[in-house]
Amino acid sequence: MNAQSGQAEAVIEVMPAIVHLNAMARPQEALVRHLAEFEAAALILRITRLSVRLIRLIIFYRFA
Repeated sequence: MNAQSGQAEAVIEVMPAIVHLNAMARPQEALVRHLAEFEAAALILRITRLSVRLIRLIIFYRFA
């Protein structure tokens, strides 16, 4: 019985550390998600700019 109570005490002592680590990991996951969204938006913007340049180039050579 004494060994089991010692194990229970150890689990009770370790649990707050696990909860703290989980709480620290969640903001990092959110940050990674936001960075991925930002990179996707930057990629879309880059593609849009290239598309506009291509359209301008086509119009320029068509009417030049």
